[in-house]
Amino acid sequence: MQDERRRHPRLVIRLPVEFRRKIFGEWKQGALRDLSGGGAAILTSDQVSPGTTLSHLRFTLPAEAVS
Repeated sequence: MQDERRRHPRLVIRLPVEFRRKIFGEWKQGALRDLSGGGAAILTSDQVSPGTTLSHLRFTLPAEAVS
């Protein structure tokens, strides 16, 4: 078992996501793997270094997740 020492609780989630690194940059596609108040893990075929700041991130929660 891994010792979890994160500052923010993490929500494990699997959703399609779009993101861009610059305000007017090209939208890229990926898969959101987890999300927290301190960041997100995104799987993508694009080269993105860990810790990269994104200007925009957009995804849609499934209807059953919104109440």
